[in-house]
Amino acid sequence: MGRHPWPEGITDRFARASLRLVLDGERRGLAWTLLDAEAGHEHWPQDVYAEVLAVVAYPGYPKCIPTIRYLAKAELRISPGPLALQPIVWGHLLRRLISSDPEDALIQPLFHAIPSRYWRADYVPPPIFSARNGLKICLPSHLRDGAVSLLSAIDSYLYPYVADAIYQRFRGTTDIADPTDEFPAPPDPRLHMLLTMAASRSVHRVAVADPSIDSLFIMVIRHIGMYMGVSSLRLYNDPVLGGNMPSFELDPNRHAVLKVLYPLVSSYEFGDTWMRSKDQCIALLLFLQTLESTSRPPQFLPEDWCTPVMASNFVWIAFQDHPLTSQHEDSLAHDASAELQLILYFFQFAPVINEAFAYVVSERLLESITSLRGAVLRLILQRWDRSRVSLQTVLGAFITGLKSDALDRGIFHWAGVYLFQLANLLAVWVIYVLCDEPYYLRRLALLHRDDLNAAWSEYLKDLDTVAEDFRAFVDGSCVGDYGLSPEAGPTVPLQISPLETQALDEDQPTVGSLRGFWQRLRRHPDIESQIKVSL
Repeated sequence: MGRHPWPEGITDRFARASLRLVLDGERRGLAWTLLDAEAGHEHWPQDVYAEVLAVVAYPGYPKCIPTIRYLAKAELRISPGPLALQPIVWGHLLRRLISSDPEDALIQPLFHAIPSRYWRADYVPPPIFSARNGLKICLPSHLRDGAVSLLSAIDSYLYPYVADAIYQRFRGTTDIADPTDEFPAPPDPRLHMLLTMAASRSVHRVAVADPSIDSLFIMVIRHIGMYMGVSSLRLYNDPVLGGNMPSFELDPNRHAVLKVLYPLVSSYEFGDTWMRSKDQCIALLLFLQTLESTSRPPQFLPEDWCTPVMASNFVWIAFQDHPLTSQHEDSLAHDASAELQLILYFFQFAPVINEAFAYVVSERLLESITSLRGAVLRLILQRWDRSRVSLQTVLGAFITGLKSDALDRGIFHWAGVYLFQLANLLAVWVIYVLCDEPYYLRRLALLHRDDLNAAWSEYLKDLDTVAEDFRAFVDGSCVGDYGLSPEAGPTVPLQISPLETQALDEDQPTVGSLRGFWQRLRRHPDIESQIKVSL
C-alpha cells in the first residue's frame, strides 16, 4: 500500500502504536522494556514517547507512573513547557497520573492550573467531547486543534476533567450531604466538589510542592469564596470609607459553606501547626465573611458560637505571623491581607475585642511602628497602600475600638495608657499627618480622660517645641546644627536622609520629607487647634 499524500494524523499514530504494542506474553515484556524512562528517552523523540505512554501505559505497570510524573513535572515548572502534545494525549497521561500516582506532589500545581473562571457561579461550559475511559475534553469555538503545552491544555481543554479527577481522588474521605439538614446539598456539582474537598483532612495535608502558590486546601477555600461572591466583602465597618455589609438570605449554598467551615474553625486543633497559619487565616476569613453577610445564622450554629477559647485562638491565628511587621520587610512575598482584615474585624467584634486589645498591649505591638523613621516610614506607607488594608486603617481601628462598649474597663485603661505613651502618640500623629487623614486625629483627641490629659499636655508641649525649632531652622535657610546632636535641641520624629537634606534646598520638597511634613502641617493649621479644643 502506498503512502498517504497528507501527513500522518494523530489518530493514525495512536492506532498504529496500539496495534504494535498492545501485545501479550513475551512480546509485551519487550514493549514495556522500550517504555523504560531511560530507554524511551534514548531511542524515541519525547513527543512520540509520550504519545505511546498515553496509549499503552497500563495503570498497574510500576514504571509507567514515575515516567509520566517526570514529564508532567518538567511541564509544570515553566510556561509554556518544552513539550507540545495534543490535548487528548495530555488528558490520557493525566488520567493515569492523578488516579494511580501514590504521591501527591503534583496535585497542588495541577489544581492551580485550572482557570479561575471555572469556579465562578456564572460560568457557562463549552461543548464537551467524551473520549474513552471517561476522559472529557472541552471544545472551545475560538481555539483550533493542535499540539499545546500541558498548562495550555489544562487551561483551554482539560480543566473540568482535571478538577473532577482530583475530586474523585478525595471524595471517598467525607460526605457533606445529610438528609436531616435544614437545607439540601448545593445543587451545583462544582460547589459540592469544592466543599467536599474542603471538609477532607486528606486535602488539608496534601504536600505543598510549590511554596510560591497557595496550598491545595487554600485554593479550594478561595474558589469557594469566589463562587459565593464573598471574597471581596469587607468585614471591618470603616467609619471613613463607610458602607455596610450586604445581607443575603440563608440558602443551600450558604448553609453548606458554614456547615463545612464551622467544625474546622471551632475544632480544638485549629491553630495548631498541622495547617499553615496563612491557610488558617484565609479559612477563618471566609467563614466570617459568609456568616456576616447571611441574614440569619443556620440552626446548627448557636447564638454564642464564639466561645472564649475560640476568641483566644482566633487572635493568636491572626497575629502569630506578625502581620504588622511583615509589611515592613524588604520583600512583599508575605501577603498579610487576610490577617490584617481579621485584626480590623477583631477590634470591632464583641466576642473577640478584649482578647485582641489585650494581645496588642501585652506584646507591645505598637513598637514596630514607633521605631520607623524617615525614608523607611515612607516606604512602609507606600507598601501598605498596595494592599487592601492600610497601616492608618489598622491604627484607626485600634483608636476607634477603644470607644467600644464591649471593651472591658480594665483592658480599656491599659490600652489607653499604652497608646498614650509619648513615643506611640507621636508616631500615630505623624502617620496621620503624612496621610492627610484628620478624622482619626480627631478620634484620638476625643479619647481624652483625666488620667490621659497629662500625656496630651506633655505631648503638645513637646510638639510645640519641635515645631518652633524646626520652623526656625527651615526659615533660616537650613543653616545651623539643628538635629545633628542630642545637645542641639529636641529631635525631630523623622531622621534626615542625604536625599532629604538636599531636598530642603530645592523648591519642591520630597514627598514625605521633613520639609514636606512641615508644609503639610502648615496647610492644616486647624489640626493642632482642634486637638487642644477637644481636651
